[in-house]
Amino acid sequence: MCRVVMDLNGKARQKMTLILIIDHHDEFRRTTGRFLEIQNNGVQVIEAADAASGIRLALEKKPEIILLDVELPDMNGIEAARQIKAGLAETRIIVLTVFEVGRFKRLYDNKDIADFISKDEIYERLLPSIRKVISESNPLGA
Repeated sequence: MCRVVMDLNGKARQKMTLILIIDHHDEFRRTTGRFLEIQNNGVQVIEAADAASGIRLALEKKPEIILLDVELPDMNGIEAARQIKAGLAETRIIVLTVFEVGRFKRLYDNKDIADFISKDEIYERLLPSIRKVISESNPLGA
């Protein structure tokens, strides 16, 4: 999922897509990160175990995409998304949940969230969702 960007000379080149995973379950973070790296060589994954460190890391590294657990030990993931978007308006956030996705879409479907994915469907829905948000933010290609 490399992105095409223009360099200073006006030439197109590929750039790795930086994805931040914020989830308090270590095994889930590692497994999801490994899944993304195996599926596509154009992805670099970084991780955070809670909202506070995730927000700090997001503001420091400026990832293109954040995979954000809705239920974190120190803060609700939706509130974390709002704080991240306040500083990084272009970053796309995909919320992950073990709960029923439709409920969250009805409650929180807003400009801060690009997509909601059930963790039960992560392997079927994550790559298409990432491709979609990349293409929406970068019409030159992914």
